[in-house]
Amino acid sequence: MLLFMKNVVHPGVPDCYGINMVSHCRTFSIRNAVFESESLCCTGEGKRHRWIALPARSGVGLREEGAMRPFYQGKLDVFCAVYAMLNAFQQLHSMSAWQAKRVLGELLSRLPDEMPDSWNDLVWNRTDYVWLVEWLVAEYGKELFPIRAHRPWADKGNVAPAVVWSGMSGWMGGGGRRTAVFRFQRFLPAREDPVVCHWTTVDRFMGDTLFLFDASMEETAVHLIDKYGFVCRRENVSASQLLVVDPACVFLLETA
Repeated sequence: MLLFMKNVVHPGVPDCYGINMVSHCRTFSIRNAVFESESLCCTGEGKRHRWIALPARSGVGLREEGAMRPFYQGKLDVFCAVYAMLNAFQQLHSMSAWQAKRVLGELLSRLPDEMPDSWNDLVWNRTDYVWLVEWLVAEYGKELFPIRAHRPWADKGNVAPAVVWSGMSGWMGGGGRRTAVFRFQRFLPAREDPVVCHWTTVDRFMGDTLFLFDASMEETAVHLIDKYGFVCRRENVSASQLLVVDPACVFLLETA
């Protein structure tokens, strides 16, 4: 899986926000994806193709951009906040796949009747999903999978990225079984609206890198975040900081 990484430079691979141009006459690798660019020479018209690396487990090395791909779970639905919380329950209470299916099934059965307006907002992606995370904590985080949830910046105004980073990293290093879920948005320099709005789960901090325990199967999914690679306000987005982490959408979780 290609990772969206800051301050990582590979020979011949300029930063194209998750999609990489392959330079010819070089061979190099990014994690499990191996590129042999000699086989990817320019066409007779002098045009260079763009290629996307696929996970090694797929059995396919490279695929030309624009080629038909099957849809997969998560590509069409908007349940990333649910998956983030299910992964948090797995981290904190070793939730099984069977238990996760039960929770998801109950959610899909109950919300249309119990919360029809919120359900419509969920389906059509007209919400930040904070209410959904709170609902999962209230419904399943008390008895079945007891947890304590904290939102340290829920009512704060302008919170600096350094405060969010130190708060989450300090939380994860505080002992016991802990994790966090949060929402981020990813932007491109030439676009006003985000290209991705996503909820994810913290795995661990290592130095200046936050590793995510993420459910996304997108080829350009974010699986790690650099300490200096995100901001907390849309107006601060730049070419080197394309991620916005909303402090009000950070939930610090621990076993109760």
